[in-house]
Amino acid sequence: MKLKSIFIILFASTFFSCGSKKASANMDEHINATNAYASKVDNGALISESIEGALTDADGFRDIGTFKQTVYFDGNTKQLLKINNVEKTTQTIDETYYYKEGNLVLISLLGPDIKSRMIYVKGSKAIHPTGAVDGREKILIEKGKRLRKEVLKNN
Repeated sequence: MKLKSIFIILFASTFFSCGSKKASANMDEHINATNAYASKVDNGALISESIEGALTDADGFRDIGTFKQTVYFDGNTKQLLKINNVEKTTQTIDETYYYKEGNLVLISLLGPDIKSRMIYVKGSKAIHPTGAVDGREKILIEKGKRLRKEVLKNN
């Protein structure tokens, strides 16, 4: 009986230790594929449309800054590929959302407290090699989905 228990523990520990390496490899593959896709989008023949406007406070009465949103479509298929959203208040925040086949796949951030940050999205979740995910990422993913809906509704 003891030998059977030891065998089960050894098998389970071997199985789980190997499983994390495969998940890590899949994550690395996803990140590399996403980076390659974003590079292809950035270097592709795109059609762009821009809008600019004022950012207001939560009540909508006082201007607190400006925004400029540039939307990029594939030149041939007219499919939405990227949205660049720049918001200027006391600070400037530059967000770029990448879409593949209608799904958000990457968010690139630049700002005063953010030198450069990439948020990789799989499904509706942020993924990281380190496993670190914060609450702001969920908000940005929802914002990316909302921007996409608004763009498609208006075009």
